[in-house]
Amino acid sequence: MVHEGEILYKYLTDKGIEKEEFARKIDMTRANLYNVFKRNEIGGEKWEKIVKALNVTRQTLLENYDSHRQGNNRQGGNQQPDNAPPVSNEMETRDLKDEIEAVDHDAVQYLRVPVVDLDATASPVVSVDGEGYKINEVISEREKVERQPHIKYSALTLIFRIKGDSMQPNYREGEKILCTWVDDGNWKFLTGVCVLSLKSGMLLLKRVAGLGDGRLRLKSDNDDYPELTVDTGDLQAVWQMQYFTLAHKR
Repeated sequence: MVHEGEILYKYLTDKGIEKEEFARKIDMTRANLYNVFKRNEIGGEKWEKIVKALNVTRQTLLENYDSHRQGNNRQGGNQQPDNAPPVSNEMETRDLKDEIEAVDHDAVQYLRVPVVDLDATASPVVSVDGEGYKINEVISEREKVERQPHIKYSALTLIFRIKGDSMQPNYREGEKILCTWVDDGNWKFLTGVCVLSLKSGMLLLKRVAGLGDGRLRLKSDNDDYPELTVDTGDLQAVWQMQYFTLAHKR
């Protein structure tokens, strides 16, 4: 039995069809489309919208996938179970925006993650539109990192390049840290080292502790910097530090 969601994903990828644009054509959000990619079987109503938008029949799409897979097997290629993700070199490295929610997570060994300078006077890193948060397009630098199985990546995962000395000696100028997105519903429970984007425009790396009353205590590792308290209502976005992608020798 083939995996219909994977077939659709492969078809869109092979045809160069932008997934976000395709989602709009079939009246879905991008997140809902990626949920469809994860399904073994796609419901009839969804298939009707999909094949209409693609101008191809469901049977033709599925048979073409089977012919491609069987042809590979006849040529002595690696045989995969029917529900295995398509294997190709181009799946080894993917941009987060396009592939982080893809069905074939296990085939993605490396990810290209946006890199942002962690500057207190930085421009806003994310913006909000009708579908939620998104990374600002001005961020053009990417770093290739190996996917870690214990990390929950998302399209809002970022690598921050540290600027300044407020978190020395543990976090130094020029070092880079991979940080994962924290939903706003969890802000009041924050602990540990986090990057905070304030509505005022500041971008801070601090040790955070929730005070239980809608406020957060922010501490620097460098004792020359005073302790701060911010209200969660003053935050635009928060990321949790996961690991260094570049660290200086201690």
